[in-house]
Amino acid sequence: MKYAPRSAYGKALALATKADESPLDLAENLWYVHYKDQLHKNAIAKVPNSLSELIKETGISPRRAYYLIDLWSRFSDAEISKSKLAEVGWTKLAILAKKCPAGKEQWGVKIALSKGVTAKNLSATLESAAKVKKTRCVLLYFDLHDYGIFEEALQEHGAKLKGKGLSGKEKAIMAMIVGAGAAS
Repeated sequence: MKYAPRSAYGKALALATKADESPLDLAENLWYVHYKDQLHKNAIAKVPNSLSELIKETGISPRRAYYLIDLWSRFSDAEISKSKLAEVGWTKLAILAKKCPAGKEQWGVKIALSKGVTAKNLSATLESAAKVKKTRCVLLYFDLHDYGIFEEALQEHGAKLKGKGLSGKEKAIMAMIVGAGAAS
């Protein structure tokens, strides 16, 4: 620990007013305040400067506070600098923390994946990245006439036009193969 948890309350209080500027510092200090609460959980006397008091005093929503606490608990031990984590942003880090089970993190890979997508699309990107590992790629080249025939056959087997391309090509190709009796 860089400093005693006692000073974390004051630091979190100061950082809460500029939470958008330094969410990781706020997350770290919220974590320390929460940690102190957990240490005194069974104490009979009221714990001064508790997380609930901090939430009331700053106006931070409890949901955001716990997102930040979870975020810090996941990433504090990772060998990734605060500046790199800050580049990703707390919203994406919260999604990564939720989608990646504890103890199985490959944070460098996950963070690299998150940099190229919006927070809205990050979950889907993480899920598709996991699926891609067990797939194989087939690349086909057609002239315009043959592609027209191929595209029509795919649509007859379930593929849908989407923009300039087709979606559901893989399932349509497999439906054609099964329909031809080639797969058992």
